Amino acid sequence: MMERGESEARARLADVVKEHLPNTFTNFSTAVLIWLFGVLVYLPLAHRIESIEVPLICGLTVLIGFSVFVFRGFDGFRCLLDAGSDVLAYEYRRRRKKVKFSIDQLKTVTRCIVYVVAALIVYGLYSPLLAAIYPSLSGLVFIPVILWIFWMIFKSVTTLTTGE
Repeated sequence: MMERGESEARARLADVVKEHLPNTFTNFSTAVLIWLFGVLVYLPLAHRIESIEVPLICGLTVLIGFSVFVFRGFDGFRCLLDAGSDVLAYEYRRRRKKVKFSIDQLKTVTRCIVYVVAALIVYGLYSPLLAAIYPSLSGLVFIPVILWIFWMIFKSVTTLTTGE
């Protein structure tokens, strides 16, 4: 039997899906197609033509096109992640018989986990494009990503231990 908060979270998720999913899906689908053609077709061809300038120009072009569509879909994606993480928190609470954490704590933790997974996927997609521009650029971007992930883990652990 669903509690009131869970049914509200599911209704919110349904509303967010109706409102944001079509635009977000269109933007991310376009971004993925740009990424696929760029990384699997254009960058290897650019390296075969010439090893320095052509891959740099091609990498920048693909990176800009990919980034435009990722950023256009980001607001809707964030809303979808928030609503989905709330439903996951209620689902976790419903399936576990004894849960010693409040629903707000579970929402914070699931939101942090979902954000970390999304950030790693986005970094994984950006990594070959950044490496095409300059090989160490991908590593330089990875450092703040890892620091942010540690901050999110710290936030989750703090939320669970302090009860906020």
